[in-house]
Amino acid sequence: MLASCPAEMGLSYPANAVWRYWALAKARAMQVVLDDFRSRWTMPSIAENNTLSEDWMPTYDSASEWSHCPVSPLILPYHGIMGLRATSPGFATCVIAPQPCDLKQLECQAQTVRGPIGFSLKLESAGRELKLMVPAEIDAELILETGEDAPLPPGKEPAPAGCRSYRLPKGETVTLMLKYSEAKARYST
Repeated sequence: MLASCPAEMGLSYPANAVWRYWALAKARAMQVVLDDFRSRWTMPSIAENNTLSEDWMPTYDSASEWSHCPVSPLILPYHGIMGLRATSPGFATCVIAPQPCDLKQLECQAQTVRGPIGFSLKLESAGRELKLMVPAEIDAELILETGEDAPLPPGKEPAPAGCRSYRLPKGETVTLMLKYSEAKARYST
């Protein structure tokens, strides 16, 4: 129901959309979120006055034209696509569980209290190149689908069905070549 969002279920206003997106990311259905960003987050307020509105379809000269925090498109690249989640206080440990779906390129840097975590994904002829840089002060694990072959030691973090966990080296940049299938990236969850 979260993926199809039937009319009888209703849809929260933009500021609360992040709760549905977090649930979809946790269910490894990030493609639904990306599709939603491309279709629903084209509010007239963005094109007309460069603001995020309080409602999906705001009416002019009303209180629905300005919002206090509809920032899901800024949060989900980190929590969903990158799959970053602290697993202990102060980011002493964390998990990175990428879900790039149909994206061909993404580069971001998550600022933590222990230093920045770098994430880069780029489509190459051999697949998708994934680069990760974890500060020396963080114990990080990477969760990938079981079809991927990562030359990393096994991790301890429980992985979702169809995935496995790997331990990332501290303070180093790791480059992996992930498989890429346009159809699988687009339609699998």
